[in-house]
Amino acid sequence: MKYSSVKVVPKQYLLPFIVITSLFALSGFANDITNPIVAAFKTVMEISKVKLK
Repeated sequence: MKYSSVKVVPKQYLLPFIVITSLFALSGFANDITNPIVAAFKTVMEISKVKLK
């Protein structure tokens, strides 16, 4: 079986592809970690739901 040398991302676009992919992953991580952090702060600082509004 013969494999072709077609690349998924051309060399000229490799750095922008890595940067955009990394930023997307970091924004997803930041969005996912926000709710547990808020819950932890509410517990530690003893803030009720009434005081948050």
